[in-house]
Amino acid sequence: MRNDLIKFRKDRRMSQSALARCLGVNQATISRIERGKPPSGPVALLLAQLMGEHLSVDFR
Repeated sequence: MRNDLIKFRKDRRMSQSALARCLGVNQATISRIERGKPPSGPVALLLAQLMGEHLSVDFR
């Protein structure tokens, strides 16, 4: 998700803060995701919807 999110945001010339406002989270959350930390379930769902992606969950 990390690289996809960075590309998505930069292709739209959005700052981390602007993306965070769209999702209702803070900028630090976007920064953590872009550095490789997995988003929480609700944030992952919001990101998938915003990016037009499908979300799958692996419960291994």
